[in-house]
Amino acid sequence: MNIYTLKFEESTLENSYQLHKFNIWQCPILIYTYVLSIIIVGSKLIYQLVIHDYMYLIHKVVILFIVILLCIFFKHFKKFPNLTLLLINFLLLSLETETNQNNTYYQGYLFGCNQMLAHAILFLGSDFLVGLGANVVLAVARAVITYVNEDYLTFQQYLYTILITFGVSGLLYQSELSQRRSYLYQTKDTTWEKILPFVICKPFLIFKFDKEAFSFQQIAINKSLTDSQEMCFDSVGDFLKECKYDKMTLQKYLFQKYEKFNTLINKIECEKLEIYYKKSRMKIKLLIYCADTIRFMIVIEAVDQAFIDLKYRYQNHLKEITQKYNNQLKKLAKLLHKKLKKCKMQMMSEVSISVLEFRILQSLQLTKLTRINMSQLFQKFYQIFHSNYKYKIYFISKQDYVIHTYKPELYYFIISIIRQSNRTSEISFIIDQNQEAQAPQLSLQGIEKLPVDHQFLYCQRILFEKHIQVLNSHFWIFKEVHSSFNQLYTFDNISNDQYNLLNQQF
Repeated sequence: MNIYTLKFEESTLENSYQLHKFNIWQCPILIYTYVLSIIIVGSKLIYQLVIHDYMYLIHKVVILFIVILLCIFFKHFKKFPNLTLLLINFLLLSLETETNQNNTYYQGYLFGCNQMLAHAILFLGSDFLVGLGANVVLAVARAVITYVNEDYLTFQQYLYTILITFGVSGLLYQSELSQRRSYLYQTKDTTWEKILPFVICKPFLIFKFDKEAFSFQQIAINKSLTDSQEMCFDSVGDFLKECKYDKMTLQKYLFQKYEKFNTLINKIECEKLEIYYKKSRMKIKLLIYCADTIRFMIVIEAVDQAFIDLKYRYQNHLKEITQKYNNQLKKLAKLLHKKLKKCKMQMMSEVSISVLEFRILQSLQLTKLTRINMSQLFQKFYQIFHSNYKYKIYFISKQDYVIHTYKPELYYFIISIIRQSNRTSEISFIIDQNQEAQAPQLSLQGIEKLPVDHQFLYCQRILFEKHIQVLNSHFWIFKEVHSSFNQLYTFDNISNDQYNLLNQQF
């Protein structure tokens, strides 16, 4: 830092300080000055207009206008704070050129004191060189204004003005120097705390005691401590509570140390302790020092390696067992997935068959016949129930039989038998010629018990002439129907949507 200009050699540090000073000092001073100037000058203008006193009215209007412009400029750009403070200093100086014969001595005394305090506030907010220049210019201007109005100044008045100017300049120098040193020390302090984790290889923790929160607050910690599996904690307070030393928590021990150090400045104390953390024994180095606040530093020198090895072996064993059970659970999950998928397919097929049966039941007891190609019918049934719904069912047509019969009753008859099988047994439908009756015959193999509901028995009675059962085989001979039939079968008592649904399925 230059001892004359008080500027940092590094431009980055200088810019950082200027930003810090702008936020901490200059910005609040400028806002306060704007508000104060507008209130004082504005109220003075209003008062003069009320009492019809137009002396220096234009002068005050110009000052108020310039202050408002500076305020708007600062609000939008937030730049050139030193120049703005300098201009406001000169605007205040212009108020001192006004002469009012009605003011008494003590009124002038009060005005002068207030003016000097306002100048002092603006000096403290400016940089040293700007404040120094403004101080000298204002001192000369005040002497000139006094000389012009009084035509005479004594030697003591000149000397007093010069000495006060030097005194204020020295005060500005020391104030700026202290501010810059404070900022520099603060920057160095935080920089060292950031550098320490890269310099010290051993795990360490730096923290302080916050009086307001009444708790320990972390300042710095190195990566080797955060990555350590045996040193896992959420906050400094939790770590200190879990650490045991001499039949007490480490937190309580540090509280006792804090009370002793609270009255000491620039003292450093270092001691070695043996503590227990989560049943692990550790040797640490405790460093306590006081600068602006009391700070603590814990450096972990050594940890009980036997306990750590045992802990790692336990974790590895637990990991192996977990992996083993995870593999078993994956296999079980795959098996359950297959079972659930199969159950889902069964449920879907049952629902579809139930809907289909309901549609067919609405069409029973119709007198119209239809021409049915049994080979094509068997192909449709095979596609739906065997391929889609995975029933163990087969359809065999030895010839290309065309039968004239009741279509809904035949559908319901076959579907009821398929539902009765319940996927557990393998069944086969066969259509061939009965040699004795010389009529088409429907054979069923693989199921012993047939449905016994009223609708099934009704359909069986309507469709077939005879039913023969041999063990788990059944034979039905179709009735010989002589009535006419419609080639395009229609349902008269159901809606078009229901009819289309049946035709889509079959």
